[in-house]
Amino acid sequence: MILSDSCYTEWTGYFMVPLRDILNRPLFTSAQVAAGHQSLDRLVKWVHIGEIPNLAEFLKGGELILATGAALASPVAQRQFIQGLIDAKATALGLELGQYFPAAPADIVKVANQHQFPVIVFPDRVRFLDISYDVNTLIISQHHRVLEDLEALALKSRQALLNTEGLSSLLRALHDVIQSPVAFYRRSDPSEPIVVGSWSALNAAPTGICLNPSLESQHGLHYVRQTVMVFGQPMGDLVIQWAQTAMDERLYLACDRTAAALAQDIIRSDALERSRHNEETVMLSTLLSSTESPSAVVKRFDSRFSLGRTHQFRVLVANHDAASRAIGRCPRDLKILHLEESDRSVVVLIGRGSLLDPISTLVSESKTLNHMGFSAIHDSSVDLRAALLEAQDALTIALYALNPGNSAPTYDQLGLYRWILSTTPSDLLRLLVRPELQRLLDLPDPLQSTLLSTLESLVAHPDSKSMAAQSLGIHRQTLYGRIHQIETYLGPDFLNAPRRQVIEAAILAWRYLNRL
Repeated sequence: MILSDSCYTEWTGYFMVPLRDILNRPLFTSAQVAAGHQSLDRLVKWVHIGEIPNLAEFLKGGELILATGAALASPVAQRQFIQGLIDAKATALGLELGQYFPAAPADIVKVANQHQFPVIVFPDRVRFLDISYDVNTLIISQHHRVLEDLEALALKSRQALLNTEGLSSLLRALHDVIQSPVAFYRRSDPSEPIVVGSWSALNAAPTGICLNPSLESQHGLHYVRQTVMVFGQPMGDLVIQWAQTAMDERLYLACDRTAAALAQDIIRSDALERSRHNEETVMLSTLLSSTESPSAVVKRFDSRFSLGRTHQFRVLVANHDAASRAIGRCPRDLKILHLEESDRSVVVLIGRGSLLDPISTLVSESKTLNHMGFSAIHDSSVDLRAALLEAQDALTIALYALNPGNSAPTYDQLGLYRWILSTTPSDLLRLLVRPELQRLLDLPDPLQSTLLSTLESLVAHPDSKSMAAQSLGIHRQTLYGRIHQIETYLGPDFLNAPRRQVIEAAILAWRYLNRL
């Protein structure tokens, strides 16, 4: 459904009844439609008896005019009379045939048909007083029914607001009263409207702003729309599928009151959301900064997010741009808590484990890989501080591009780097790097770099010299020559376990230290 930008309203504020319904009344059994057959859905707000040529000057629009033709003898008077009714936006003309008109005057019928203005004729004698009383009583009874419907709508809306039942309940209350399909398009997410009832066509969101209930048409279908405003800002659009070409008073008032209730619910929801977000931010900040988290905060946090029962969490540390990218790719079922610091963002992703592992879907864009780090999966907020440190460690490895084999830089994928990151640089040099690699490190470049990269490839492919040579881009004979050189410095057993594993750890530590 694509609604036009222009809004027009056909409602005068009076309680009205469709002309078609009036023609079904017993007093209209013999009535015939002489003109304007396609406009019988027009609304009647009152019945008025009169036939002076300038009667239009005393009308306000929406009247069913009853006349005998006593003052309309000449064609000029007839044309003036019918044109005046049309210009005054009267609804229809009822003519009694007999004493003054044996049939509907041709001039009246011609002008009426040109403007699709209904002309009703009574071939039998009728009492206009009875018709006036009957129709006006119907309109007044309609007035009382509308008031009852609006009171019922007001009651249901108040209950929905007091019980915090949400926007859907308010739309259902409106649907119950008007018995027409209803939808609400959020301006923040217009692609997924809240829908109640069976729609004939529901496609794109409406555009533009309609401050009052307004009638719009598209592809032969009619809709009533009102924009829901909150503090001067459009928050959404209330849209009703409507079968008629004009609004009655019940629809107008029901739409307007529901729009007001929707605005109240949005204000309430936003206030609650801000309060909840502020509370969550305070709890999260406390848990992330405390080495010993307060038990009351831990209990409340775990209970709110079902941690330890059905949900777990990961912590993400990244720059602001990378964090925004990751948040934008998160599944909707994940709960996201986001803290922005001056130089980084801390994001806590909470959900079922199946949504947290694997996490690679969040970092499929390679340009963000070296700007984010994830913790391992945890199930209690007691571990939030530790998870933050894990995410920082993963980010450190990602920033230095030390973990190219893993698509997602998560702490549980860091392997030996978890131990390296927890050891001081001086201890890494003293206990690991120098005992295993010092003789190679003492060599001048480029020999040092050549033999270190060859050693790194050999320990990565201990069972395949071909793969080691391929990874280095050299011939196997060249590789064997380098192996012989390495043996002169490290000994012939450098590829035998467990020494090979120690050398691999030493190379990782050396690469890490060189990037600090």
